[in-house]
Order: sequence, then C-alpha cells, then structure tokens
Amino acid sequence: MTAGELDARPHPAPSRSWPTGLDLLGPETPDISTIDSVTEGREIIDELDDLIRDVIVLRRRVAWRIQKLRMTAGGGRIEMTREYEVTRRFLDALGPAGSEVAVALLLLCRGPAPSVDVRPSTEHD
Repeated sequence: MTAGELDARPHPAPSRSWPTGLDLLGPETPDISTIDSVTEGREIIDELDDLIRDVIVLRRRVAWRIQKLRMTAGGGRIEMTREYEVTRRFLDALGPAGSEVAVALLLLCRGPAPSVDVRPSTEHD
C-alpha cells in the first residue's frame, strides 16, 4: 500500500476533543487594547512564545508518530500532498510569509531521516 493510499483511507473521528486556536490560551486571552507599556507587551509576547514552542514540540511528536505508522504500513515517511495542504493553510492565513513558516515547521517536524542514528553518543570526546 502506498503512502497516498494510506492517507486516502477514511479516518475515524478523533475520540478526544482537542482545543483549537485561541482555546489553547483559555479564558485569559489577552485583550491587546489594554496593554499599557512595552514591558507589559513583551511579557505577553514571551508567554505566547512559550506556548508556541510547546505546541510545536507536541506537533513534532505527533508528526513523528504518524511517520512511523505510515512507514510501518509500507508507506513513505513524507506525504507531499499533505505538506502542500498544510503550506496552503499557512499561506492563506498569514500571506506570503506564511508559506515560509509552514516550510520551516514541516522541516522541523519531519524528524531525522531513517538512516540517521539520533541516539546520544556514549563516547566522550
């Protein structure tokens, strides 16, 4: 079975209800009109950056799991049609720079090539 055939199969509805979009921020979503200082704005930016990093780490773990499942079933590690869809959504939401963000994210989430050993070395340099 090819990767395309794997991705074309019907997928069951998720059994979990995942938060989406700004739901991840909870009821404390900042009202930017109330930011009164550069320092306060930077504190919010720092919190958002922490959230973005955490979400990217989770996205990478999920992507690596999907890659493993696809390869175990005989498919390829990367599904270019899917990556195009992801890139298109970022482009639509963020404009031309959105495709750059998507490509960086996709590269980050692809993980190491199967021939690369990512285990820590036990030798001391």
